[in-house]
Amino acid sequence: MARAAVGVEIHQKAVTVVALRQGRRGPMLAGFATVVLPPGAVTRTGVADPGALGAAVKEALREARADRANVCLSIASEHIDVRRLYMPPMPEAELRQAIQWELKQQVRFPVESEEEILFDFQVLQNENGRQELLVVSAPGKLVYDYLGALRAERIHPEIMDAFALSLPWAVPGEGGVGYVHVGPEFVHVLVVRDGVYQLSRKVPVAAGALLEELGADPDGGAGEPVLSEYAARAAREVVSVVTQTLEFHRVEVRGHDVAELVPRLVVSGAGNRIDRLARLIGAEVGLPAVAAQPLTGPGGRSFEPEEAPRYAVAAGLAQRGLAEL
Repeated sequence: MARAAVGVEIHQKAVTVVALRQGRRGPMLAGFATVVLPPGAVTRTGVADPGALGAAVKEALREARADRANVCLSIASEHIDVRRLYMPPMPEAELRQAIQWELKQQVRFPVESEEEILFDFQVLQNENGRQELLVVSAPGKLVYDYLGALRAERIHPEIMDAFALSLPWAVPGEGGVGYVHVGPEFVHVLVVRDGVYQLSRKVPVAAGALLEELGADPDGGAGEPVLSEYAARAAREVVSVVTQTLEFHRVEVRGHDVAELVPRLVVSGAGNRIDRLARLIGAEVGLPAVAAQPLTGPGGRSFEPEEAPRYAVAAGLAQRGLAEL
């Protein structure tokens, strides 16, 4: 088990860093920072300016007073695929070959050969003569572009993740929990039951303006913001993604009621005042919804409640690093 770990989330607007260290009574928050990226440095399809990205990550680590050891990285791109596959039991080497073949037939991102698809997987269930797998895959070039930008600054990630898959590490929960992560360009919905991923869906939604307007706080957060037409449309898209995803999950598992499967929602995102978005989603979906508050141990630093949801993914990455490295 690592004594310290650093989570780094990269999206189209910024780099977010959380540093944790292992204390006597559990993980403690050592530092955190957000550095805004130059426009266009990172796009929905990958890295456009490696130098700008590397410099931003370096600066975020410096501001968070984080070491470069045990760095865990999460990226978001429309060319990253997250899906479930079903396979018969087989040795791991054969399983990897079978997954590679299936991805070649199914993935939507552009590839020229099997070798260009990089992937990792987790066994969700193994019963009735078949394995259910959660598989994350991406074009090799996409992954190497991110790693190359960081390695140019002598930053070498030990763990690489996608979107908000690390959220359950930061905000764990018993029973069924729905996680909703709203980034500037994507919404990622996860359903986790008793620590097992039940569903993962990421949808492109241009929510940058929505996140900015939710963060505007002229009344000190006492009332709901008046959104522009553009931001209000993005809010409706976010609610629609959550509603449709949860209903799909209910039908897939033949549930009677969404609330029985997912009794609560945890909302995180790249802006401040995500509690406002949580209230909006909860009211529309009809489920209790709260802004994510990542776990931090006693005696260390702490997040301000309104800014904590923007650090939830990076905090989850760091928690994972402490446990696995």
